[in-house]
Amino acid sequence: MLPQTKTFQFIPKYKYLLTVFIFVRKPRLVFSGSCLHGKCKFTSQGTFCECENGFKGILCNESVEHKDPCKVYNCNKGKCENKSGVATCVCPEGFIGEFCENIDACASKPCRNGGQCSSIGIDGSEFICLCANGFSGLQCEVDESRADCGGGCAVDEICLTISGEQKCTKATLSCDQCVNSLRCVERDHSQLMCICDSGWEGAKCDHPFEGCMNVTCAPNEVCHAERNKADVKAQCRCAPGRRGGNCSTTTAATFKANSFFLHQSGNLMIGSSLAPYSLKFSFRTALRSTHIVTAENILNQMQFIVELRDGLLYANFSTVTAFPVVPFELNDDRWYTVHIKNAYKRISVELYVDDFLVKSYLVDEKKNMGIFWTRFGKDRDVNFRGCLRDVEINDEAIDLINSRRSIAIKEGCHRERQCSPNPCQNNGMCVDEWDAFVCDCIRPFLPPYCIQKLSEVTLGHDNISSRIEFTTNIDANLVKFDTDISLLVRTNKRDGALLYIGEKEVNASLF
Repeated sequence: MLPQTKTFQFIPKYKYLLTVFIFVRKPRLVFSGSCLHGKCKFTSQGTFCECENGFKGILCNESVEHKDPCKVYNCNKGKCENKSGVATCVCPEGFIGEFCENIDACASKPCRNGGQCSSIGIDGSEFICLCANGFSGLQCEVDESRADCGGGCAVDEICLTISGEQKCTKATLSCDQCVNSLRCVERDHSQLMCICDSGWEGAKCDHPFEGCMNVTCAPNEVCHAERNKADVKAQCRCAPGRRGGNCSTTTAATFKANSFFLHQSGNLMIGSSLAPYSLKFSFRTALRSTHIVTAENILNQMQFIVELRDGLLYANFSTVTAFPVVPFELNDDRWYTVHIKNAYKRISVELYVDDFLVKSYLVDEKKNMGIFWTRFGKDRDVNFRGCLRDVEINDEAIDLINSRRSIAIKEGCHRERQCSPNPCQNNGMCVDEWDAFVCDCIRPFLPPYCIQKLSEVTLGHDNISSRIEFTTNIDANLVKFDTDISLLVRTNKRDGALLYIGEKEVNASLF
């Protein structure tokens, strides 16, 4: 090291002289071609070796001991290869992705009649078929070109060949087409979805599904059937809100304004944000706007918030603008399930109605959040009033009732409808706020029950000057920015002063 001296002069309010010593390392000179594991670099100060990964020294002739990156790199079912200190996953057939985490749904070649398959979905387990001309359907199984229904189709129908049979089918799906359906939901602004009754399946819920017909389940259990190609697998499992060996334990919990639950992740090390995270829960509420859950890292920095705004479910992530998950309101006193997953620098949000996946959303933020705290219910100046059940964090069932970090949470989902019968009088509208109600009264009636009203008065009777005066001690500057005045007026005069806001001393002749 050779010290070089430079002098800087600053001229602020007071004058100082500052001397800074800068140490410059001069490169060791080497001969061209003598770098054993590196490249020879030529500079104005001489020639030196730039070593490859894993080597050091003047001539790059010394090995560097380093950890195998494959020891901490998860390739799932793939094989990890160390290429010059960089871990790379070699995926087996049927898997794709940087970590071999995505299932190649196109490996089984599901698209028929020359259709091209493309893997989609958050984990690559779904596919979409790009059909050749004249074919349509999920797997290009519908032949549109050779269909002949004998001219018997209605105006809004088209003739299609489906599995070799000619059928008249409506060109588009609307909620009116749902046959044996609990409800119809809007997946986005262009797609509708029929939620089928038990024993029915299909886009319109018009195909009988007999998977659970001959299955008898024990108390607190329900039959769940899955179709795998042509086979149907039915099994009994705990009903929603139940768990345990005999499904005898309830997972449902009631939250009030002061209820609170805090979970601390145990698989996150200080200074690390690589741990995967998953959160799954079902909620039920009648509030139009309410906080549900917040997640933070170990530094108490917010990573995401799930909440209702005007009935819409919003997911708000740290660096992504809050967005509504689905375009319909979820404060209708029904159960909805939210599933948030974060792994391999991917963040996804899924919404389920019963067992139906309504929306799957991949967040435009590539990182591992490193969630340490998960908070349900009251958080600073917000809270949740409603019910939660089947909460799972990192695939672990969470006990909301008996946890040491639970406050004012009641076991079971307890709910009394607040607006049936309507407590609001004189045609007032009742707003259900889960454990309370608010009356939206028609003027001149007043809350809380739209029974009382302010007295009516007459001004200017027999042309006598009169006025009503209210004074306030509030600072005038505050009145400028926050004043709400409303009133009902009835008159037959074309001209006249109605309202004055200002100083107390005013010319009485105005009134």
